[in-house]
Amino acid sequence: MECTCILALHSKLAGVVDESMLKGMGRYMPSKMFLRRKPDPLGRELKTVCDELIGVCFCMEPVKNATLMKGKEFVTELVTTKPTTLRLMKPFFGSGRVCLGDSWFGSVKTCCALLERGVYSVLNVKRAHRGFPKAALQRFLAGEPNEPGLTVCIPGEASMRRTRTRTKATAHRGPAGIPLCLVSSCFTTQPAGTMKYMVKHPSDTTRLLAKQIPVDETTQMYRSKYSIVDQHNRLQTGSVAFHDVWKTHDFRIRESSDLIGLAEVITFLLLRAKGTRQV
Repeated sequence: MECTCILALHSKLAGVVDESMLKGMGRYMPSKMFLRRKPDPLGRELKTVCDELIGVCFCMEPVKNATLMKGKEFVTELVTTKPTTLRLMKPFFGSGRVCLGDSWFGSVKTCCALLERGVYSVLNVKRAHRGFPKAALQRFLAGEPNEPGLTVCIPGEASMRRTRTRTKATAHRGPAGIPLCLVSSCFTTQPAGTMKYMVKHPSDTTRLLAKQIPVDETTQMYRSKYSIVDQHNRLQTGSVAFHDVWKTHDFRIRESSDLIGLAEVITFLLLRAKGTRQV
């Protein structure tokens, strides 16, 4: 898995980009890292893209050290982590499909670069907010009644490689009052019903309550699909992972078990989708 793995299968609608981990169990694992936020914090990180309808993994790119990553494609066009988004979505250039990604993958320039290559996107924006009217959106929200479910939108244009593309910036106020900021080149801010949010109980912080919050079309698309890769990861490294069954700590051997485990998950997802007539 030193090179990007591409499966000859095409999404019906969107590709969701996110992270996966190969658990570190012993010797010879290249580019091993420690990520405290992960269920298995020690191992090798992969950037992956999954189909939003079925959950099948299309592409995965191993994360290498900074020197090697500087020689990757698109690094001269975008900065920091954003070229990864273009490399993962490259098989879908010109397809008119949608890319969904969290703030690690998203920025205004990334949205424009994808649109120039025939891929729409809905991307979360947090720290990489250059060109994103974050302060203006927050002022608009602050001037409105403090009720969850409110969405504000600022349409605009952004330039990339001397080409101007139309995008829009939206902020949706969740139940905790913290806005979800998105930059997108597709969908609208028309009402799309309600979504279930889990909020803390007002008198017992150990309990959660389900609360229905109004959402717009763009927010509904993002929030309903952005965890698809996490679901795929749980299937691959759930209660009994393939690398736990194949008992070896030598990554040169265990790499094969991880590929077999990935094939097992993909087969399961395709059979499940066939049973529900999604494919």
